[in-house]
Amino acid sequence: SSGCTATYSYNLQSELLVTSIQTNPNCLSTATGTLNITVAGGTGPYLFSWTGPNGFTASTQNLSGIFAGTYNLTVSDQGGALFSNSYTLTA
Repeated sequence: SSGCTATYSYNLQSELLVTSIQTNPNCLSTATGTLNITVAGGTGPYLFSWTGPNGFTASTQNLSGIFAGTYNLTVSDQGGALFSNSYTLTA
């Protein structure tokens, strides 16, 4: 009523929805496992950070030719949304 205006900024983050399909390796000594990741939501492009057994690291979306063990994934988007999960492959 007095003619004043106000400006507000909001940072809205959309939730990252991550699904996975995994294939266990044939046996402990073979690197035949896979982890395939699908991401929805958020603002792409997405960044992927994997860690795993014996100092394993990767920045790809999907993993193939991997051994049995636990692999930790962090996905981030351009808006700052984060998703983290662990996946265990057994032989």
